[in-house]
Amino acid sequence: MCTTHEKSLKKLEIYMSGGFVVPVADSFEEIMAILDGRVVAPEEYIVLCLQEGGRTACRKKDIIGIAEYED
Repeated sequence: MCTTHEKSLKKLEIYMSGGFVVPVADSFEEIMAILDGRVVAPEEYIVLCLQEGGRTACRKKDIIGIAEYED
C-alpha cells in the first residue's frame, strides 16, 4: 500500500485498540478503502507506511478510528 506521496501539510493518524496512535504516511482515502472494503477480512493484517519512514502491520479489526489534520 506504500505509494509515493507529494509533500503535503496533511497528516494522518490511526487510532488503535489498546490506546495506540500510529502516524502514517498513507492517505485518508487509502485507509478508508481498506476499512470500507470487504477484500481484507477483519483478522487479516494490513501494512502501513509510517510518517518517519519504515513500515508496520496491524489487524484490520484493531483500527478504531482515523484522523486527518494539517500540520
